[in-house]
Order: sequence, then structure tokens, then C-alpha cells
Amino acid sequence: TFVSTYAPHSMQFWNSAQSSSGYLPYTGSSAIANKYSFDFDGSNDYINIGTNKFPIGHTGESYSVSSWFKGGTQSSNTGIFSNAENANNEFQILLLGTSSPVGAIQTHVYKSGVGQATAKTSNTYDDNKWHHVVSVLDHADTSITLYLDGGAEIISGAWSHHTTGSSLVSSVGYRGYGNYFNGQIAETAIWSYALSSSAVAALYNGGIPTDLLSDKGSYDQSNSLSTWLRMGESASYDGTNWSIYDSSGNGV
Repeated sequence: TFVSTYAPHSMQFWNSAQSSSGYLPYTGSSAIANKYSFDFDGSNDYINIGTNKFPIGHTGESYSVSSWFKGGTQSSNTGIFSNAENANNEFQILLLGTSSPVGAIQTHVYKSGVGQATAKTSNTYDDNKWHHVVSVLDHADTSITLYLDGGAEIISGAWSHHTTGSSLVSSVGYRGYGNYFNGQIAETAIWSYALSSSAVAALYNGGIPTDLLSDKGSYDQSNSLSTWLRMGESASYDGTNWSIYDSSGNGV
């Protein structure tokens, strides 16, 4: 169970067809019904998955992190997903609000005194439309790769700098020490595996979220799925905080 800091109005209904407002569609045999996302206010909303759940960025560990997001211009370099102890020891997926180019997506692993491995888009994604991002860390070929919208933009770099320790906090909508995301996030998932480009394209599914628990086509890593936060499906509210169900069945 994952706890965040939302009020009930933060759930945004997803229409069953793409519209001018940019809602995610639901159609086709591989699609899965998506009714909700979470609306992050850019001030103090975030999801705390927990501490020391995933050694993302560690030596010898391959991971993939996927999320659907929709946001406009950000006031800082805001976190879509973070696995960080602090600014000196972190893995991030960011929507840039101050660094150049503003509106780009950046993923990186940074360890103070060692260095930073980065992949950053040249295109911008702060257009208040739904986009799909996947960051892949592959220890076998020591690479960090960023995919946008199923491979419409792919950036890859060398990854030789690693996070360390057991104090890494996993968060959604937050950089781990500030920089709150302003917009909507849904369908955040983590795999303990480096997904292939064809698997990422299958996840994007032409812009239609798919069932991550079932292998289909080039997506064949459902058994490596560690966490799947659907952002509203089976979520509950206690009057103060939301609890978000982990649909992977792992309950981490």
C-alpha cells in the first residue's frame, strides 16, 4: 500500500476515447480499462513508495521504469519518478522546467564524487498532452536509455556511475527532496529487468495503456514486473491520505 497527500478531487476521469482535452483512450484487444489518474498540484503532492524498495541505479542491477504523464510548463526540474537518498545519490525521471531545453524529459543516475549518467530528449513534452516515458538501466551493456511514446524519441548513453546504500526513497511526482510535479501521472510501473525497444513499443501500444500482467507480442516480461501503480484503480481515501494498491500482486 502506498500513501500520498491528495484530496478526493485530485482524481481525473479518463474518457473512453481520445479527445481535445487529451485524455487517455481505452480501446483494442490489448487495452486495459483506465478510469483514473492522480493530479499533482506542484506544491506538496507526491506518492511515497517507500525506502530501500528497489536498488535502481546500483551496480549489477538492471531496471526499467515506465509512466504515463501529462503536464504543462514546470516551475523547476520536477520529478515524474525518483529513487533518491538526496541530491548526491539519485536516479531520476524529470520533466525539465528550468534546465535546457525547458520541457524536455531527462533521466539520470548521479553519485556525488563519481559522476552522472544522463539521457535527455531534444523534443519537449510540457504540452498538457498524455505521453509515455520509459527509462531503462541495463547493467549488461552499461547503458541508460530513455524512450518517449513507444520509441518516437530514443536517447541512450553510457552508464558507469551508480547509486549506493540502503536509504533510497522511491517516489512518484516528486524528486525526493523537492521539485514537485505539476500535472497528472498514471500507470507507473517498475521491472527488475532491462526492457527491449520492442517491449517498450508494445507497452506504448499506439498510445493505449495495456495490461502489464499479461505477456503479449514483444512484451514478454510480466514475470519481472515488481510494482504497478494504476493511480486510482482500487485506491482508497481515509479522509487525509490516499492508499494506492500495487496491481502487480507483489505488495512491495
